[in-house]
Amino acid sequence: MEILIARSGDEIHVSVPFALKDRAKKVSGYRWNPALKVWAFPNSQAVFSELIAEFGDNARVEGFDNVAPQGPKRPSEPTVQDQLNEKIKNQEILLQKYGTELADLKVELRGKSTALESLEKHLAAKNSDLEKAIKQIESLKVAPEEQKLKQSIEFWKRSATDAEKKYEALLKESSHPKVTTSTQPATISADPFVQIVSRAISIAGRDRDFEVTVNNTTLSRAALDLATAAEKKLRKSLGIPSSDRRDFIAVIREAAETRVISDEARGLLNFVRQNRNRVAHDQLNQSELWARSCIAILASSIVWPELHGAET
Repeated sequence: MEILIARSGDEIHVSVPFALKDRAKKVSGYRWNPALKVWAFPNSQAVFSELIAEFGDNARVEGFDNVAPQGPKRPSEPTVQDQLNEKIKNQEILLQKYGTELADLKVELRGKSTALESLEKHLAAKNSDLEKAIKQIESLKVAPEEQKLKQSIEFWKRSATDAEKKYEALLKESSHPKVTTSTQPATISADPFVQIVSRAISIAGRDRDFEVTVNNTTLSRAALDLATAAEKKLRKSLGIPSSDRRDFIAVIREAAETRVISDEARGLLNFVRQNRNRVAHDQLNQSELWARSCIAILASSIVWPELHGAET
């Protein structure tokens, strides 16, 4: 069904399909004529213009002179000025976006600059500490531990050489007679090893543990037994359980670093440890075995009072 716009007396009648009734109601002054089944509008130029604007492209017009159907106005093409204004507006929006991003980047850069300055200060402090440590090491005038140990070894070697010259003919391996510390006068054996033991007991301050240890050892085991007894005392002083697998040299180092024993005691104990290792692992002749056993006993006697004090 086509759309018909026709003049009828004082009215304009519009016949439209039912589906387009809502478009007809957009025009002012409408009413429905049920008898004619048309929409009736006041006959005016204004109403006619509205109808043409709404239905002109698809409507047939009757009863109007010199009136051509008019379609809806097409929007006018934008002018050059409008296009320029639109470009300017877009550029302003883009510029604002870049400005925001630039501000964010400046904030981020300031944060990174602050972090970099902090890192440079930290690095400078560490370099300063390193330089101080290097200067301190270079200025140390205390002899290294190895030098002290070497001096102790040389001393005891000289002692052993003197003793060896005096007692070259000495002794097959055997248990030695016990040395008494009774207040009653006692005859000291002429056995040089027994004399060494007696003198060592006196040097150790007649410490009961030391006396029992040396009185129950033999020439071949003296260095081993004295090292074992000393290590046991150090472990007790440091609170190191027997299950701990650290060796004797590590125990000595910890005791010295924690000041449980003195540097001198550290050197003497390392000397006892070295003689123990020589007796345990090397094939020694009788004279060298005797000398090293005596050295281990005498070195232990010197350090024993300090071990006793640390243990208690």
